[in-house]
Amino acid sequence: MQKALALSLSLLLLALGIRSASAETSLDRFGFLNAPLPALPSLPPAPERETEWVRRSFEVVAEAGLALPWCSQSSFAPCASLGTGISASLAGFYRISPYVGLGAEIAAASFRLDEGSGHAGIVGPVFRAYFLEEGSIDPWIQVGFGAAHFRTRHPADLSVEATGPVVSGAAGVDFWLSPSWKLGPAIGQRFLFPTESRGCNFQGCGSFTAGQAGGIRRHLNLGLTATFAFGSFF
Repeated sequence: MQKALALSLSLLLLALGIRSASAETSLDRFGFLNAPLPALPSLPPAPERETEWVRRSFEVVAEAGLALPWCSQSSFAPCASLGTGISASLAGFYRISPYVGLGAEIAAASFRLDEGSGHAGIVGPVFRAYFLEEGSIDPWIQVGFGAAHFRTRHPADLSVEATGPVVSGAAGVDFWLSPSWKLGPAIGQRFLFPTESRGCNFQGCGSFTAGQAGGIRRHLNLGLTATFAFGSFF
């Protein structure tokens, strides 16, 4: 009886040992589940913002093109027909934001009538509105105010000079060629509101009303602008 009991206990201990070893083997087999996860690969850095076409805070704009004048007919200075001339301007702008620019402009135009010639000089502040914050295209519209002096020469020693305030409007599209240079077409018109007109002929000179003196009153510009931009908003 004692031998049988001892044998039973031995068999029981042997069975428990085998089972324990089997359990440890199973745990070792799936031990990788307890291992720490490998570190994820680091993400590539975010691409830097394209700076080539970022707007600049200062612009210097030169324009040259054709001038198409309109002449006010009068008995003192007849305007039989008009001739195409040339125009040029230089302006500077401070873009207080990518969408708004404030500046000043000086402009001149010279054109021929079939029988005579005309000249104009304009200076004053200008205001621009831009439509795009970035990109290779930079469209804009512009309004200007200032003072103008127009002079028209006619045959037989006739000449008319007029001075007064001027209002101008223009629009254009600039294309960025590099981070600092833009080039593009522009169209605009300048209107003179003469407050003083003076006419001269072989008999002498005198002051006239705007209607009596006639002469150049506005001109249309078709031009090409070149812009140098610099500075930053940041």
